[in-house]
Amino acid sequence: MEWWGKGRVAVSCNYHTGEWATFDGGSQDGSLSLGLIAEQRIWGPVDEAGEQEDQGVYVFGQYGHGDSVVNAVEHQLGFGVVWLGPIASRSDDVVGAYVSFVDLSDEAGAGFTEDETSAEIFYQIQLTPAISLTPDVQYVWTPGGDPTIDDALVLQVRLTVDF
Repeated sequence: MEWWGKGRVAVSCNYHTGEWATFDGGSQDGSLSLGLIAEQRIWGPVDEAGEQEDQGVYVFGQYGHGDSVVNAVEHQLGFGVVWLGPIASRSDDVVGAYVSFVDLSDEAGAGFTEDETSAEIFYQIQLTPAISLTPDVQYVWTPGGDPTIDDALVLQVRLTVDF
Protein backbone atom coordinates (compact mmCIF):
# COMPACT_ATOMS: atom_id res chain seq x y z
CA MET A 1 0.00 0.00 0.00
CA GLU A 2 1.13 3.49 -0.70
CA TRP A 3 0.01 6.95 0.39
CA TRP A 4 -0.21 9.95 -1.94
CA GLY A 5 -0.17 9.05 -5.53
CA LYS A 6 -1.56 10.20 -8.84
CA GLY A 7 -3.44 13.49 -8.98
CA ARG A 8 -4.56 16.15 -11.39
CA VAL A 9 -5.76 19.74 -11.53
CA ALA A 10 -7.91 21.18 -14.31
CA VAL A 11 -8.92 24.80 -14.88
CA SER A 12 -11.56 26.09 -17.26
CA CYS A 13 -12.53 29.53 -18.45
CA ASN A 14 -15.55 29.99 -20.73
CA TYR A 15 -16.85 33.12 -22.36
CA HIS A 16 -20.17 33.07 -24.21
CA THR A 17 -20.40 35.98 -26.65
CA GLY A 18 -24.19 36.04 -26.96
CA GLU A 19 -26.54 38.64 -25.55
CA TRP A 20 -27.94 37.71 -22.13
CA ALA A 21 -31.01 38.91 -20.28
CA THR A 22 -30.01 40.20 -16.84
CA PHE A 23 -32.05 39.57 -13.72
CA ASP A 24 -32.91 43.27 -13.42
CA GLY A 25 -34.63 43.25 -16.83
CA GLY A 26 -31.75 44.63 -18.88
CA SER A 27 -29.26 42.82 -21.06
CA GLN A 28 -25.51 42.39 -21.36
CA ASP A 29 -23.15 41.17 -24.04
CA GLY A 30 -21.27 38.04 -23.03
CA SER A 31 -21.04 35.92 -19.92
CA LEU A 32 -17.92 34.54 -18.22
CA SER A 33 -17.66 31.35 -16.17
CA LEU A 34 -14.68 29.78 -14.43
CA GLY A 35 -14.05 26.31 -13.09
CA LEU A 36 -11.43 24.39 -11.12
CA ILE A 37 -11.22 20.73 -10.18
CA ALA A 38 -8.48 18.92 -8.29
CA GLU A 39 -8.26 15.25 -7.42
CA GLN A 40 -5.65 13.29 -5.54
CA ARG A 41 -5.13 9.60 -4.87
CA ILE A 42 -4.46 9.41 -1.15
CA TRP A 43 -4.10 5.66 -0.63
CA GLY A 44 -3.94 2.48 -2.64
CA PRO A 45 -2.02 -0.61 -3.69
CA VAL A 46 1.12 -0.89 -5.79
CA ASP A 47 1.95 -3.77 -8.13
CA GLU A 48 4.98 -6.07 -7.89
CA ALA A 49 7.09 -3.55 -9.81
CA GLY A 50 6.22 -0.80 -7.32
CA GLU A 51 3.90 1.01 -9.74
CA GLN A 52 0.62 2.42 -8.49
CA GLU A 53 -2.48 0.50 -9.45
CA ASP A 54 -5.68 2.34 -10.32
CA GLN A 55 -7.50 0.99 -7.28
CA GLY A 56 -7.43 3.12 -4.17
CA VAL A 57 -9.01 6.06 -2.41
CA TYR A 58 -9.23 9.40 -4.19
CA VAL A 59 -10.41 12.77 -2.89
CA PHE A 60 -11.51 15.66 -5.05
CA GLY A 61 -12.72 19.21 -4.83
CA GLN A 62 -14.34 21.49 -7.37
CA TYR A 63 -15.22 25.13 -7.68
CA GLY A 64 -17.29 26.91 -10.28
CA HIS A 65 -18.15 30.57 -10.75
CA GLY A 66 -20.72 32.15 -13.03
CA ASP A 67 -21.66 35.74 -13.76
CA SER A 68 -24.39 36.35 -11.14
CA VAL A 69 -26.02 39.10 -13.22
CA VAL A 70 -27.23 36.49 -15.75
CA ASN A 71 -26.61 33.06 -14.18
CA ALA A 72 -28.61 31.47 -11.37
CA VAL A 73 -25.46 29.92 -9.89
CA GLU A 74 -22.78 32.38 -8.80
CA HIS A 75 -20.55 29.92 -6.90
CA GLN A 76 -20.55 26.14 -6.58
CA LEU A 77 -18.23 24.29 -4.23
CA GLY A 78 -18.08 20.50 -4.00
CA PHE A 79 -15.99 17.87 -2.23
CA GLY A 80 -15.97 14.13 -2.51
CA VAL A 81 -14.22 10.85 -1.92
CA VAL A 82 -14.28 7.70 -4.05
CA TRP A 83 -12.81 4.28 -3.49
CA LEU A 84 -12.04 2.31 -6.63
CA GLY A 85 -11.95 -1.42 -5.85
CA PRO A 86 -13.34 -1.42 -2.29
CA ILE A 87 -13.84 -5.19 -2.40
CA ALA A 88 -10.85 -7.31 -3.45
CA SER A 89 -12.92 -9.56 -5.71
CA ARG A 90 -14.62 -6.50 -7.35
CA SER A 91 -11.63 -4.34 -8.28
CA ASP A 92 -13.56 -2.21 -10.81
CA ASP A 93 -16.47 -1.28 -8.50
CA VAL A 94 -16.56 2.22 -7.01
CA VAL A 95 -18.10 3.55 -3.80
CA GLY A 96 -18.25 7.27 -3.14
CA ALA A 97 -19.68 10.26 -1.32
CA TYR A 98 -20.10 13.87 -2.41
CA VAL A 99 -21.22 17.16 -0.84
CA SER A 100 -22.08 20.26 -2.85
CA PHE A 101 -22.91 23.85 -1.89
CA VAL A 102 -24.52 26.11 -4.50
CA ASP A 103 -24.47 29.85 -3.85
CA LEU A 104 -27.32 31.22 -5.94
CA SER A 105 -27.34 34.74 -7.36
CA ASP A 106 -28.21 37.53 -4.94
CA GLU A 107 -28.93 39.97 -7.78
CA ALA A 108 -32.18 41.92 -7.64
CA GLY A 109 -34.73 40.10 -9.76
CA ALA A 110 -33.01 36.71 -9.51
CA GLY A 111 -35.65 35.56 -7.03
CA PHE A 112 -33.42 33.41 -4.82
CA THR A 113 -33.72 33.84 -1.08
CA GLU A 114 -31.63 30.84 -0.01
CA ASP A 115 -28.82 28.66 -1.33
CA GLU A 116 -28.83 24.90 -2.02
CA THR A 117 -26.79 22.13 -0.39
CA SER A 118 -26.77 18.46 -1.33
CA ALA A 119 -25.08 15.24 -0.23
CA GLU A 120 -24.81 11.98 -2.14
CA ILE A 121 -23.60 8.41 -1.65
CA PHE A 122 -23.37 5.77 -4.37
CA TYR A 123 -22.04 2.32 -5.22
CA GLN A 124 -21.14 1.63 -8.86
CA ILE A 125 -21.30 -2.06 -9.72
CA GLN A 126 -19.18 -2.85 -12.78
CA LEU A 127 -21.18 -5.64 -14.45
CA THR A 128 -18.95 -5.95 -17.54
CA PRO A 129 -16.08 -3.79 -18.84
CA ALA A 130 -18.70 -1.68 -20.67
CA ILE A 131 -21.78 -1.83 -18.40
CA SER A 132 -22.25 -0.55 -14.86
CA LEU A 133 -25.21 -0.19 -12.51
CA THR A 134 -25.13 2.56 -9.88
CA PRO A 135 -27.61 2.79 -6.98
CA ASP A 136 -27.47 6.35 -5.65
CA VAL A 137 -28.98 8.25 -2.70
CA GLN A 138 -29.01 12.05 -2.56
CA TYR A 139 -30.43 14.53 -0.07
CA VAL A 140 -31.00 18.15 -1.12
CA TRP A 141 -31.55 20.97 1.37
CA THR A 142 -33.52 23.95 0.01
CA PRO A 143 -33.86 22.67 -3.58
CA GLY A 144 -33.46 25.49 -6.08
CA GLY A 145 -32.87 27.93 -3.23
CA ASP A 146 -36.62 28.02 -2.57
CA PRO A 147 -37.47 27.68 1.14
CA THR A 148 -41.11 26.91 0.27
CA ILE A 149 -40.01 23.60 -1.33
CA ASP A 150 -39.44 20.73 1.07
CA ASP A 151 -35.98 19.19 1.28
CA ALA A 152 -35.69 16.30 -1.17
CA LEU A 153 -34.59 12.70 -0.82
CA VAL A 154 -33.62 11.36 -4.24
CA LEU A 155 -33.23 7.63 -4.88
CA GLN A 156 -32.04 6.53 -8.29
CA VAL A 157 -30.38 3.73 -10.19
CA ARG A 158 -28.23 4.59 -13.22
CA LEU A 159 -27.39 2.12 -15.97
CA THR A 160 -24.30 3.15 -17.93
CA VAL A 161 -23.22 1.58 -21.20
CA ASP A 162 -19.85 2.64 -22.65
CA PHE A 163 -19.31 2.24 -26.38
